[in-house]
Amino acid sequence: MATDTWLQSKLRKSAGHVGYEIERLLIGINEEIVAQMEAKGITRTELARRLGVDKSYVTRMLNGMPNMTLKTLVSVASALDCQVSMPSFSKLTVAGSDHIKVPAASKRPRSRKSRQSRVAGSV
Repeated sequence: MATDTWLQSKLRKSAGHVGYEIERLLIGINEEIVAQMEAKGITRTELARRLGVDKSYVTRMLNGMPNMTLKTLVSVASALDCQVSMPSFSKLTVAGSDHIKVPAASKRPRSRKSRQSRVAGSV
């Protein structure tokens, strides 16, 4: 479209890419957390106390911590006396695309030993 700004054009072209979709979801989740905090009068300090973490952790989380797990999300919702709803899936509505574009996998195969050490380290 001729009336699109540079940013609108870039956003429209990025929709459907995995990185874009992850950021879109993280922003939506963080906005919902902040809205719940404001509605209930809960400060970052209070949320940190309820979660048993430092206030800096809450700040990092609300600034878009890239590794928010489902466990963290459910813990935050519980601390806010809320429940997380199951996300819904819908057809991607990007012109000329019917699926999310996944970046090409690394060409370097991972050894079984490195996978085992990663799994052992995450327990």
